[in-house]
Amino acid sequence: KKLEVLIDSAPDILENYPNAKFRIVGEGIHGKWYREYVEKKGLSENFIFEGYVTQSELIKAYQKCDVFAIPSDTETQGIVTLEAMSCRKPVVGANARGLKDVVSHETDGYLFQPGNSRELSDYLLTLLSDSEKREKMGKEAREKAKQFSSEKIGEKWVNFYSSLLD
Repeated sequence: KKLEVLIDSAPDILENYPNAKFRIVGEGIHGKWYREYVEKKGLSENFIFEGYVTQSELIKAYQKCDVFAIPSDTETQGIVTLEAMSCRKPVVGANARGLKDVVSHETDGYLFQPGNSRELSDYLLTLLSDSEKREKMGKEAREKAKQFSSEKIGEKWVNFYSSLLD
């Protein structure tokens, strides 16, 4: 899902953070192509492809990361985005479809123009270079994620159906 945008942003980040690691969790139909693309770009040392992981391993992966990046421009809502946010991770995502309904630009993350690897790297660098901002946005992300809990969504549905009956 547009992982090449993240891969293309990596050299800018590595210029400032040469030991940065990009952890890719999950395995899509293009997994092999992305691995080859990373290798072709000479970035194999910095990319870790973990494939499918259990839910508990996924939570640990979120907790280990500093920032969550999602370059996909086809997410309908982005459960993974909400999972990362619930782990207090600011999100840098493509300003498209469902992500723009979840991420509040400059509050709990940043939204970049889809496909723009330079803008993605700029936002990632902003967060990597400012731990206070990263922590503040992470707290905001956690609060936002709470709005999407099953209890909150259930309340919204009950209120919606109640309004139809009035």
